[in-house]
Amino acid sequence: MREYFEPHSEGLCPSFYAAYTITKIRDAIPYLHAAKDCTLNLRCHISVAMLGKPLYTPGTTFCEEDSIFGGLTKIEHALRDIIIKREPKLLAVILGCGPLTINDNVEPLLEQLAYEYPHVKFISIKAGFNTKYEVEGAGEALKSLTKIMNNTVNRRENSFNLIGFTNFDGRKYFERTLKPLKINSTIVRNEGTNIDEIERALKAKINIPTHIFSELPLKEMYENFAVPYVNVLPYGEDPFKRVIQEVEETTGVKVRSKLNLWENKIKRLKEKLRGKRVLIAASLGREINLACSCIALGLETVVYTCFLPNIADENIKYVRENGGEIHVERSVYETLMKGLDEDFDFIIGDWIFAPLALRKGAWFLSRISIATCDSPGYLGMLRLGEILAKRINSPARKWKTLAEKYRLFFDRIFGDNNWEGDGDEWRVLS
Repeated sequence: MREYFEPHSEGLCPSFYAAYTITKIRDAIPYLHAAKDCTLNLRCHISVAMLGKPLYTPGTTFCEEDSIFGGLTKIEHALRDIIIKREPKLLAVILGCGPLTINDNVEPLLEQLAYEYPHVKFISIKAGFNTKYEVEGAGEALKSLTKIMNNTVNRRENSFNLIGFTNFDGRKYFERTLKPLKINSTIVRNEGTNIDEIERALKAKINIPTHIFSELPLKEMYENFAVPYVNVLPYGEDPFKRVIQEVEETTGVKVRSKLNLWENKIKRLKEKLRGKRVLIAASLGREINLACSCIALGLETVVYTCFLPNIADENIKYVRENGGEIHVERSVYETLMKGLDEDFDFIIGDWIFAPLALRKGAWFLSRISIATCDSPGYLGMLRLGEILAKRINSPARKWKTLAEKYRLFFDRIFGDNNWEGDGDEWRVLS
């Protein structure tokens, strides 16, 4: 376990990603065993991430007394009450930093409750400072779901699993592309994964990752249940072809797919986007996915991220070999705000980078606005290319010129430690 936890200035704690992952499972409730403020903050942030949809996030009021004697009694009362009132099919207890510090062991309690309530499944997720990066909270949640998978199923079907967040169109694209293989389970999908999909996940012949935090559950399913997986993310032209090749070699099933159906459309988009530059910054796990699609569209791509696991090695190689840049920083926000001399036509990232886009005269696209582009293969390239092509002749550059002319956004002049001047001196941000 790490001796300390240093959060990103632009990120949230691992418990957020773990809880958000569980919200993507139907009839599942995340229960946060952590400080009261953690529960209240996560409720707010996850509700925003779900576009304002109200979220039921119960949690422990973990106080000083609990830090000494533990909070298992509170958990037991809360979980029993939730089962009676909400009738969930899955209860996921997320252990935050406080309980992890005092080693609050919830497993015996969950085993007891599972015996008393056989119709409810229970899992525990360690998502505090035991993780090195915030986004690993999602990986820990997906890894914990392997506890409810049924390892007695017979692996006979020609099927595959998608591991990681997947939208509806992405699943349909995989189904069309990987015929005659069929989707067995999607863990997790945006509109909600059914519990039975998770239970039968071990029936598939192969797992395909869709995000960087898929690495933990992929390794868990391989080491404990011998389910092989593809070691590359299916984004960008060459990596996607590599995925198809590995699927064929592992399953022994010849994929009947016409990959060139959309190649002409991609070529036309390349012509429109030639010479354009894009900055991708801290998009909560989507950086590499989007970067590979941008490279395939011929964009000059620069990526700033904080987390690059081994499963993204082939994708990183693809980006760099095609002229892209990838920078790994502890805090992307602090690094970029301290100084960025380059100009970009597009900036994709969290909302905190919107002021940077204004100053650079670039089009800003939030991670929410381009969520539909986070699709595999040619589908993701096509959608992202169409969105960017529509904005080429945008007023972004003109706005920057207008703002500089009429001094519409300003910043005070800083000295080493104090303000310079009497408060009336200002400079235009460029």
